[in-house]
Amino acid sequence: MTQPEEKLQSSLDEAVAALRGEQPDADAIQAAGDRVWQRVREEHETARLTVNSIRGCEDVRTLLPQYRLGRLAPARALLVEAHLHECVACRREAREAEEGKHAVTALAPWRHALPPATNDRFRWVLAAAAALILGLSAYFVQDRFFSSPGGMRARVDSFSGVLYRVGFNAEQSLKAGDELSEGERVRTGGGSRAELRLAEGSVVEMNERAEFGVSMHRHDTTIQLGRGNIIVQAAKRQTGHLYVAAPDCRVSVTGTVFAVNSGIKGSRVSVIEGEVRVAASGATSVLHPGDQLSTNAAVAAVPVKQEIAWSQNLDQHLALLAAFAHLQNKLGAVQMPGLRYQSRLLPLLPSGTILYASIPNLGDAAQQANQLFQQELQESQVLRDWWQKAQSGRKGPSFQEVIDEVHTLSQYLGNEIVFSVAFNSEHGSPLVIAQVQRSGLKEFVAGEISRHAGADKLQVQVVDEQDLRNLATQQGQKQLLILVRPGFVAASGDVETLRSFDNAVNAGGGGFAGTPFGQRMASAYQGGAGLLFGANLQAMTAQHASARSQRKQETFEYTGLADVQYLVAERKENAGQVLNQAELSFSGPRHGMASWLAAPAPIGGLDFVSKDAAAVGAFVAKNPAQMLDDVFNVAYASNPNAKANIAREESELKINFHQDLADILGGEITVALDGALLPTPSWKVVAEVYNPERLQSTIQQLVADANEHNADHPERHLSLNQDSANGLTYYTLHFEDSGKSAEVDYTFVDGYLVIGPSRALVMTAVNIHQSGNSLASSSAFRALLPQDEHANVSALLYQNLAPVVGPVMQQLSPSQLQSLQQLAKETKPSVVCAYGEDNAVRVASNSRFFGLDLNTLALSALLKLTHPPQKGTD
Repeated sequence: MTQPEEKLQSSLDEAVAALRGEQPDADAIQAAGDRVWQRVREEHETARLTVNSIRGCEDVRTLLPQYRLGRLAPARALLVEAHLHECVACRREAREAEEGKHAVTALAPWRHALPPATNDRFRWVLAAAAALILGLSAYFVQDRFFSSPGGMRARVDSFSGVLYRVGFNAEQSLKAGDELSEGERVRTGGGSRAELRLAEGSVVEMNERAEFGVSMHRHDTTIQLGRGNIIVQAAKRQTGHLYVAAPDCRVSVTGTVFAVNSGIKGSRVSVIEGEVRVAASGATSVLHPGDQLSTNAAVAAVPVKQEIAWSQNLDQHLALLAAFAHLQNKLGAVQMPGLRYQSRLLPLLPSGTILYASIPNLGDAAQQANQLFQQELQESQVLRDWWQKAQSGRKGPSFQEVIDEVHTLSQYLGNEIVFSVAFNSEHGSPLVIAQVQRSGLKEFVAGEISRHAGADKLQVQVVDEQDLRNLATQQGQKQLLILVRPGFVAASGDVETLRSFDNAVNAGGGGFAGTPFGQRMASAYQGGAGLLFGANLQAMTAQHASARSQRKQETFEYTGLADVQYLVAERKENAGQVLNQAELSFSGPRHGMASWLAAPAPIGGLDFVSKDAAAVGAFVAKNPAQMLDDVFNVAYASNPNAKANIAREESELKINFHQDLADILGGEITVALDGALLPTPSWKVVAEVYNPERLQSTIQQLVADANEHNADHPERHLSLNQDSANGLTYYTLHFEDSGKSAEVDYTFVDGYLVIGPSRALVMTAVNIHQSGNSLASSSAFRALLPQDEHANVSALLYQNLAPVVGPVMQQLSPSQLQSLQQLAKETKPSVVCAYGEDNAVRVASNSRFFGLDLNTLALSALLKLTHPPQKGTD
């Protein structure tokens, strides 16, 4: 640097130092601050006064201070009120301003910061207090949130070979049902297998010479794997996680199926279903179905099927389910007794009868079914193996002997058997009655009692009318008395009940036929009766009414269930056509929650469901606003603080339950499983919406509130994005929570909200609706609907699991595939329909047992076993 440059630099440094050292006086600083504040306030006031027209939320919020002070012109105030009524976000802004949380447009005066005040004298006191508070807090937090829960940790479900407990008190052999506690370990012997169920529901299958213990820490469960090979079926969890801690890795899961093999050289983790996180050697890996990870290069990878080849349970279960399904379809060929159009037994029951069940004489049908069953045993090795195992070690008469005895007994009886319960002042009295059509019944029954004497603690005695008159009443003794008299047989555990029946027969009737409930049951015979059941719910609820408090009784009445009258269900088969129907009747017009199911009406949500849907549930309810009022009425009756609690919830959520939710929803909802099960079940929800714009505003408000509530937890976040396609706006609600993520997509179309787990599925539902190629237009679906006077239904349940077989076939072994194909072949679609009437709710179906036939249940179980649904990841 030259001399002139050095001189110039020195002068500049001196000037800067002088400027830094110059301090303006306090009056000058105050004056400058006042001038700035005055300019800001004037600019703000100018902006506020220039709102000439209300075009949106920004203008409304600018006018809120004048609105609260009553300074707006009447017309302008009316516009602000209307906007606040419609806009959730602005209404929230106004409420927060009134509560003093923040000013909407008013600015606080600028105040100078006060110099920090210090007091070293009391620092040590504050430090000691803070340490004490911290210590006490840590103690209580540890005790409340981080202590281990009590109780057992695992229970032995089954095992073969040797299974024993390993602990400090020497080894102990285990048996099925034994439990393990915290710190205890279990080990299998050579050539042994075991299956244990953890306290939280997960199932652990152990190979030979495997060893593990189970520990629990708050909501988390850890399997401490010492050695060996295990397969874990992790249960679905609401909170916490399941961990497997091996010597050289840690596996974390939630609701998956995987195997861990821990040996001398290292560990190998294999994933069968779901997603698994493995922490090993300072790194974390995410594994998916079919993936495998070894903690040591010396432990080579093997096919997953080979890793779990020692477990044979799955294939056996699948094959047995398929055999059961086939057997059930074969049993459909059994000739059932004809319908009964009148009953000679009903009039003989006492007037206090509250339960009534009638079945035909099934003796011949049981013999036919047994013949088909024996034939299946000869043809099916799987069924035969199961039957031999089930019968091994069984005491008493054989199955064939029981069937023969039942068939012989049926030859003495008439075409109907009635089971009933009558209520007296103290307790209910069961009674079973039937007609006698041939002599010799008393001798046959007495002979059977003599043959099986001592096999049961129940004392059975057969009597005639003379014996019954001389029989002493025995209190507190388990007994079954069988009265055989001319024309009738009756059985009961109560002497007086049999005497009342005997008197009723001699008098020509017991009074039940003259009661309203008896008349309702008698009317069921007019159309022909098969299996018939009835319950006098009105009498049952009356028995318990006196035990309720006044508040509980008022709450119960608000539900509308206090007016329930009878439940009548029947199943009958005529000319090969099955009809199942049930009716829940009320003493007056349905009201409260009992009236939520609306009258039959079109269900437009079915237009968004494809013809290949696996399961559908749809219903049309009454006005959601009225339903919300019913809920509020029940809450007000049961809790005097309910109104205040609801108001507080609305204030915290910044929404009005009526205006922002109930008033804008229709009463129609459809839920469907429509598409592939893997990797994510293709569910969809379709709901009727009257005001999509307002509902979207409410959703945005709830998302904002959720993020505000989780402000201290950045790992939890909701985001709401939107995009347009084909003239519709599609929204994506994305969830983030501690590394886990999920999304829900939805759109509004033609008055419906369509929700699904992906944009593609929602768009597919819209395309189905627009093309008209839906389940509602399927002739096969319509053929399943019951034949009656209604053009529509109030609700329906539909299942057709066969279409879901295709996408999962590639995941199965040959034996599993064979079982699945057989089940799919035996399974038939079914529909259950419900109808809401003024004084009743009726349910009807043409399928077996309201659609819950063994084929459906078997196929459902098979799909669950082969592909448990993904229930979240760690």
